[in-house]
Amino acid sequence: WCFDSLVAVACGNNGTILRTTNGGKEWSMDTSQGTGTLFDIHFQTPRVGTIVGEFGTILRTRDGGITWSKQNSWTTKDDLRRVSFYDSSNGIACGLHGVVRMTANGGQYWAPVTSNNDSIDFTDIAYISPSVVIATASKLEMPGGPGSLVKRSYVMRSTNHGVIWDKILTVSSAGGTEYKSLSFISERTGYCLRNSGSPTDAAIFGSFVFKTTDGGATWDTTASAAHVFGFGMSFINEHSGTIVGADGLTAHTSDGGETWADVPSGTSLALRSVSHGTLNGAFAVGYKTAIIRLTTNDTLVTPLSTPVSAASGSQLLRSIYPNPAHTTVTFEFTFDEPMVAGLVIYNVEGKRVGMTTDAHYPKGIYTLEYDVSNFAAGSYFVEITTDGRREMMKFIVQ
Repeated sequence: WCFDSLVAVACGNNGTILRTTNGGKEWSMDTSQGTGTLFDIHFQTPRVGTIVGEFGTILRTRDGGITWSKQNSWTTKDDLRRVSFYDSSNGIACGLHGVVRMTANGGQYWAPVTSNNDSIDFTDIAYISPSVVIATASKLEMPGGPGSLVKRSYVMRSTNHGVIWDKILTVSSAGGTEYKSLSFISERTGYCLRNSGSPTDAAIFGSFVFKTTDGGATWDTTASAAHVFGFGMSFINEHSGTIVGADGLTAHTSDGGETWADVPSGTSLALRSVSHGTLNGAFAVGYKTAIIRLTTNDTLVTPLSTPVSAASGSQLLRSIYPNPAHTTVTFEFTFDEPMVAGLVIYNVEGKRVGMTTDAHYPKGIYTLEYDVSNFAAGSYFVEITTDGRREMMKFIVQ
């Protein structure tokens, strides 16, 4: 999980948790969480996050990943493979054999959920609105009775917190084809990665990326393709996304998935997951502790009449949370020297809808909480302006 260009947290085999605060130059290691494999991380804010793993493991941090405490998942035999939070209170975890756990109080209590998919293996999940959850999963079926065993993969949607699931997309998993990863940038807009073929045959493998604009109810049928047998995918906005996969192959799009360009990763080890922290930077992790920091030359696509770009030097805007926001949003920014700065908020039409008074800030890290309760649901851009420098980041109001 990547917060910005400097801070990231990763997890893996043997209960290992890694954390960097300097862009990956150095990593601290925590091996105090037992010997089970840890599969997934989700941070609601830069300080509060959750890890899920083998044997029903759920871990929680409230200090940005420095320390972790165990939570009760009410199972010690089912692996929890993925976790997703809609906001600071509501989250969902899922895994093998249809196991689903829900929390409505920030992880203090995880309630077992009995669903209509008790034998399905979840591969990814996205909690996108107060009641809607999207998942990818696979299942062994016998459509023609005994002896006709077939593995199928699905994109599924639940509108009641994971109790009843509707299969939206279905594909046979023959040859390794599988719906693998989800990335949502708002309640309505998201992407789904499906790998295709076999990673052992470079002539036929690849990935297809499907897009939804109605919260997963329907998906496009003309998916874009990348020559990567993908395992993980991350979009930071509607234009910029990255796929990572077998043999260290990666691909990046700057046009919303219409086209994909290969990006050298510097490794031939399989990359399993990727997370964007900034518009042009992401961390990818994979097999045998492979950790890659990927960069692109993307610029923010915005209808503003004047160009907005980040000047050279350290990043001013560090993070926005919660994102999506509901009533308030917190902007975190940093200055490497004393500066006079102010924030301006624009809607997608380039109209200024909010601003702060310019103020003098000594060197350091700052947070500013802003009331967005009167904002219409949709995408917004916050711009920070200092003497000679301007940066912009996107956030969502729901």
